[in-house]
Amino acid sequence: MSTAKQILEKELPAIIEKGYTEACYYFKVVSYRKVIFKGFYSPNIYQQILSNQEILANLGADTPHLKKILAEELENILLSKGGVALPTQWETWIILNPFYLELGTSSKLIIGLVEIVAHETAHATIFNWDIQRGHAEPHAEITKYLKDYYWRTYDWEKLLKEIKPKK
Repeated sequence: MSTAKQILEKELPAIIEKGYTEACYYFKVVSYRKVIFKGFYSPNIYQQILSNQEILANLGADTPHLKKILAEELENILLSKGGVALPTQWETWIILNPFYLELGTSSKLIIGLVEIVAHETAHATIFNWDIQRGHAEPHAEITKYLKDYYWRTYDWEKLLKEIKPKK
């Protein structure tokens, strides 16, 4: 049996990319950015974000003070069940809270996972219009569309059934 991390890191990149492609098609968005699931928040990913000048500039964190604020916000990901979508010129990185690595097959946690994947994929879709429109008006509509798409397209419980139980 595989661990949650192995299963989700293997399956989520394709799931996110297909949802992103579907949302861009449905909402007539020209997708010039590639969506990339970078993984679950970790010290390594934290360093990749804070050392990526393009992401820092896009987020307006181009001074030491603003970079410090961004670092604090990134650490807050661990206090939520959320994730983050970060745009570069040609990519959008999606990073999720490692909370979901503990999920097992609880239906409430699976629902939360699908919701956050849809939410961050909606951001990736919107970033093709304008980086500053992350929570713009169509955000809720795109997120709802993606949640419906992910539920009707993937059997999440079957996907996660292979997860090794915790000891």
